[in-house]
Amino acid sequence: MIAATLTSVIVFLPLVFNKPSEMSLRMREIGVTICIALLASLFVSQTLIPLATTWFIRSQPRPKSRWLVGLEGVYERLLALDLRHRWLAVAVGVPVALSAR
Repeated sequence: MIAATLTSVIVFLPLVFNKPSEMSLRMREIGVTICIALLASLFVSQTLIPLATTWFIRSQPRPKSRWLVGLEGVYERLLALDLRHRWLAVAVGVPVALSAR
């Protein structure tokens, strides 16, 4: 989320730092407004929204279903296998990555 917001801010920053002319003065105002709005939105999404959800959502977590518990078990076994045989991850990963070309 931070990277996406900063990418958008970087797009509008050249409007702020253009050479002074009649058009660039108006574009500067637009660029500053958009950058401030994006950064304020980032601040709210990273601080106030999580805080508000802790205040308003006080429900107990639901128990996991059987298929989710089974899926977690499969994932744990695959992860343990991958950590024991790291070369296998590379041997499988490289051909998969090359096949996407």
